[in-house]
Amino acid sequence: MPVVSRQTENQTATQTQQTAAFDNRFAPPADQKPSSSANDADEADNQPDPSGLTAEERLHQLIGLQSVKDRIDQFIANVIMDTEREKRGISVDVPLTRHMIFFGNPGTGKTTVARLVAEILHEHGALKANKVVEVLGGDLVDVHVGGTVPKVNALVDKALGGILFIDEAYMLNESKATGSYVQEAVDTLMQRA
Repeated sequence: MPVVSRQTENQTATQTQQTAAFDNRFAPPADQKPSSSANDADEADNQPDPSGLTAEERLHQLIGLQSVKDRIDQFIANVIMDTEREKRGISVDVPLTRHMIFFGNPGTGKTTVARLVAEILHEHGALKANKVVEVLGGDLVDVHVGGTVPKVNALVDKALGGILFIDEAYMLNESKATGSYVQEAVDTLMQRA
């Protein structure tokens, strides 16, 4: 067994703490597990960010994406305005559709931006929960007759008060060729919207 001096142990512990602090700025909270399927759907927690920055500040610190940031700012301003109108009893003639589509190559920040949008909307009181339920497009479709609608409904119910993020939604389009129940999933999503 190797012998480690006390000084080396302290240095190693300090380096480990510094690395963990750096990694935690970019990682989800410890109790938030990355998800690749609906069974392990991801939900953001109400934990404060270790950097001490607001979600809006973290959004604007992302490199590039200026047009995305501008659209998100506009979207959030509209949502906040509608929320304030509702609180004051002022009717909204044409309510804002709060659905968004993020598209782009893998690794371009779609999931990160969706998580930040959820946090921002929650901070401004437009979402009841700081929650993002992440699923893959294929997770919405069941292979058995009558299985798709309950599956979609369960995921939508889980996301109520937060955001349902359908990652790789293009899989729904590709699945049409396999004869699965994709249209049933899409119809159920539209009914619940």
